[in-house]
Amino acid sequence: MIEKLIGRKICIIENEFVSNSTLGIIEKYDSFNNKFLIRLDKKLNINGTEFNYVVASIRLNNNSLNDIVTNKSVGCALTWVPVSIFNQDDPMDLSWWRGGATAISDVVLCN
Repeated sequence: MIEKLIGRKICIIENEFVSNSTLGIIEKYDSFNNKFLIRLDKKLNINGTEFNYVVASIRLNNNSLNDIVTNKSVGCALTWVPVSIFNQDDPMDLSWWRGGATAISDVVLCN
């Protein structure tokens, strides 16, 4: 059922990093680590840093990627990946992260 997520439009609800809800497309998922990659519909520019991707990790043990498939709102830890750092070969790698560009927010599939 999770395969149905690829290519689906998703909404990141406004949070402490972005003041408006943000739209994107789910490009990849990692069911083992319960996370997925979102390509933003529009590049985001914050203080001169451009972001085009967000790595979303599901926060609660009782939630899963399947909850998103069934159109439930799911709480995620979100990390916006700067365009200058994004690695196409390992797009969900966050080993570079040392702070900033993160939030806790709900995500939900858009109709």
